[in-house]
Amino acid sequence: HSFPTRRSSDLVAANFSAAEVTAELPLDASWAAAELVLTSHPGQPPLAKPAQLQLRPWESLIWRRTR
Repeated sequence: HSFPTRRSSDLVAANFSAAEVTAELPLDASWAAAELVLTSHPGQPPLAKPAQLQLRPWESLIWRRTR
């Protein structure tokens, strides 16, 4: 599941399965420069930026939009 939070410019994405998942999210271009602020897999960079969401099994990420 993933969703932009209403009170901030953060995006939370989580994969609650044992399989890798992908999804295209309808995000505006400002998300391309988003900064990763928290991950459940420290030391491993995200597989993709938020718009072309790709998560490892059991992975959770939080991005912050920078403007």
